[in-house]
Amino acid sequence: MSKLTQSPFTVLVDSAESHPFTFQGIRADQRHGGQVIEIASRHESLGRHPHSLGDYSAEGLVGVAHIERKSMEDAWGTVLGWESPAERAKHKTGRRDRFKKELENLAKIPCGVVVVEATLGDCIRHCPSWGKKPRHENAKIFSRSVSAFMQDYKTPWVFCDSRRHAEIVTYRWLFRAWEKRVAA
Repeated sequence: MSKLTQSPFTVLVDSAESHPFTFQGIRADQRHGGQVIEIASRHESLGRHPHSLGDYSAEGLVGVAHIERKSMEDAWGTVLGWESPAERAKHKTGRRDRFKKELENLAKIPCGVVVVEATLGDCIRHCPSWGKKPRHENAKIFSRSVSAFMQDYKTPWVFCDSRRHAEIVTYRWLFRAWEKRVAA
C-alpha cells in the first residue's frame, strides 16, 4: 500500500463544538507507512436540535458517518439530564431529551457513534452527587442509561482512556467509514 502522509478527507467539526480536537500528530497505520498524517479540518454546522448529528464528520460523509464527542462531565450531565432552571427555560426541552433525539438521528445513519473521553469505569467510579441524588445512585442511573441508550438507539459508545485516545478513535472511525465508502 502507498504511504499516507495527508488525510484523504477533511474532518468537519461542528461549529458549536466548544473544545474541538486538533487532530495533530496522529500516525498512519503501518500498512500506510506509519507516518504522521497531515489532517485538515474545517468548522461548519452539522445540524442543530432537533436535527443534530453530533460534533464530527468528514467531507463527503455528512449523513453517513458522525461522531458525538463527550467529556466525562458532559456525559454525566447529558445522560443524567443535569441542567440549571435557566438552561431548561432557554431550551424548552431537557438536556437528556435533546440527547435522546440526537441518538435517534445517529441511529438513522450508517456510521454513528458516541465517543467518551473517559472509561466507563471512571465515569461510574467518579460520578458525583447532584441535586438530591447521592453519587452511588447517579452512578447506577448513568450505567443503566448508557446500556439502555445503546440498545434502544442501536448506536455504539466507545469509552476511551483519555481525551487523546478519543481524538484518535474519532479520526480512525471517520477513516474507516471513508475507506468503506471508497471501496464501494
